[in-house]
Amino acid sequence: MFPNLKIIRLDFNFDGIPGPHNSDILEAATFCDRQDKLRVFQRAVMHGLTHGMCPPSLKELALLNLSAGVQGSYAASSFQKGIIGNITALSLSFTGDRVIGDLGSRENLSKIWGYVVPELFLRPAQCLTSLTLCIDQDNGYIPCLSVVELHFPHLAFLSLRHMLFCHPQQGSHDMEIFIIRHKMTLQSLVLDSCAMFVDKWAIASQRTWLDIWNRFEFELDKLRDLAVLWSVDADIPDKHKQFENTRYFILDHSVGFVHRGFRWAMAIIPPPTPPYRIPIPREEDDEPAFERLQRVLSYRNAT
Repeated sequence: MFPNLKIIRLDFNFDGIPGPHNSDILEAATFCDRQDKLRVFQRAVMHGLTHGMCPPSLKELALLNLSAGVQGSYAASSFQKGIIGNITALSLSFTGDRVIGDLGSRENLSKIWGYVVPELFLRPAQCLTSLTLCIDQDNGYIPCLSVVELHFPHLAFLSLRHMLFCHPQQGSHDMEIFIIRHKMTLQSLVLDSCAMFVDKWAIASQRTWLDIWNRFEFELDKLRDLAVLWSVDADIPDKHKQFENTRYFILDHSVGFVHRGFRWAMAIIPPPTPPYRIPIPREEDDEPAFERLQRVLSYRNAT
């Protein structure tokens, strides 16, 4: 027991295990064996955390690169009341099993982000002033975070990575609504490699980043800092094209969610141009709206 413990940070980074970690060159048996060992280690550590007695001084908890395949005892009352209910800062990231073609990984990620994270981590954490959430899937299967009625009355800092806005499974309970719900307290927002889903077959007008930036400008009147980082695509040397391609995702039923600059890496003869480069009405207004929002924030910070 550490009576003055304030911060717990646990990072189960798969790359930290000694030896090669590239699944393309690693023998499948060795790769899976090391994954199994990591799961056993994570299960033991998390069991100790969820069933142990943590001091009331604990205020910050970071659980990074947790395997979605490990069924943790996150519902334990000692964890819910002794830790989650008292902390003011929470950082969470879960990874899928890194085995190509593992359908179980999708089910695990879906359960984690659809139930475990919102119900066992977020809903009881009503003292949060800082929240960081990261999905490790940057294309293909991107799970849907259920944010229905989630609200943190003291939240001042929010960081989201690889979250998909307008996710087809979210309906009206979108990430946009979740952010706006905290307009009375939110001062700093980070959107790291977050994209917006667009239906390439839709006839009706769809939301664009223009709509998001405009709404943030008028409703997030307490916001002072906004950092927006976009995914980097090595196949697109032009930074402007990277921004254009990676800020919108479409759904390819054979691949999953992909950005418009996506290329089949496994194709014998890659197409000369990305197959998903479809125009989106009003997207040319995204950047001016974002720049206007940044000017508004600069003015707020100067006054």
